[in-house]
Amino acid sequence: ILHVAGVLPPLVAFLDTVAMTFGETRISLLMVLKGALVGALLFQFAGVINRVSEQRIEDMDGLSPSLRVLLAKVVKGCMVIKPHGYAIWEKIQAGLDARFKETGHKNAYFPLLIPMSFLTKEAEHVEGFAPEVAVVTHAGGKQLPEGEQYAIRPTSETIIGHFFSKWIDSYRDLPLLINQWANVMRWELHTRMFLRTTEFLWQEGHTAHADHDEAYEEVVRMLNVYGDFAEQVMAMPVIRGIKSESEKFAGAAQTLCIEAMMRDCKALQAGTSHDLGQNFGKAFDVKFQNEQGREDFVWQTSW
Repeated sequence: ILHVAGVLPPLVAFLDTVAMTFGETRISLLMVLKGALVGALLFQFAGVINRVSEQRIEDMDGLSPSLRVLLAKVVKGCMVIKPHGYAIWEKIQAGLDARFKETGHKNAYFPLLIPMSFLTKEAEHVEGFAPEVAVVTHAGGKQLPEGEQYAIRPTSETIIGHFFSKWIDSYRDLPLLINQWANVMRWELHTRMFLRTTEFLWQEGHTAHADHDEAYEEVVRMLNVYGDFAEQVMAMPVIRGIKSESEKFAGAAQTLCIEAMMRDCKALQAGTSHDLGQNFGKAFDVKFQNEQGREDFVWQTSW
């Protein structure tokens, strides 16, 4: 970094001086030369970054006792977050929680164990998450019957959809704006510390609305809450956009996301906001009586 910062400015200044000295006829050629030089130096710089990023993330465990995150090698892909690291999470949590409440959301908590029968109710959802689900098959010293087995929460759209169906009867119950702070488990084939662990802390927002326009406003609003927090609080520039059909959330009509560029120039998904349409409303029979007295399915989001 110091090499590039020290060498590049005087070289660029020198080429600018030469261009002015020899007149306009040679400016274009010198500009090409300058561009090639800048490109070569940046390419070399990118190579340095790539070599650094190729080091095993686990090596960061030895950097500093105050920064260290310990690997819980007894549990596949899990880590222990020490006090200084957890203090960072608490600050992130407090900052986001205040923003959620400012936009009308309330915190709730739902069970860690989700009946396997719930996951099968939304076809795209179960297909998308099946490879990542950890299942409780034994309890109390006995094997559970197949119909009574539980998934350890990979995400909560299904169980929250079930309870929304019990709580919502009329348009007067809408919008219903819920957030949950929790941990989730996804049985990844390959895990990477800080990027994708088997168990991780997160929050998940779930909302229900009377029409799609209002639901989509919520999707965009919460994406911008994430994006503004990332940029203004965490000093992490992000790009906001729409996920492709193949990358959208399993069961969603559309997924919006913020993505950040890592030092190896790869994109890292840093936050998502999903337009669930009426897919989960139909799967879990979440109906309400609208203002015209007709029965309809709610429009849902999650983020």
